[in-house]
Amino acid sequence: MKKASERDKAYMRRLGEYELEGRNDWMRHLLSLTIDERLRRSFERTQMGPPYPRREPEDLGAFYERARRLGLYRG
Repeated sequence: MKKASERDKAYMRRLGEYELEGRNDWMRHLLSLTIDERLRRSFERTQMGPPYPRREPEDLGAFYERARRLGLYRG
């Protein structure tokens, strides 16, 4: 199996930074709302229910092992 190139690793790091930036923006937005607005939105979402059932892999070990072999995960 081929190892991840430095270019691939750099791309994944940048992608992670962009995702973190987006999550931080979203959190700032949520924290800017009043408590009443946050509660109203939360209640509305719980009433909607999940849009589709979420399927998680039963065993993530293979996923993490492959990431380790590719040099993308050190945990």
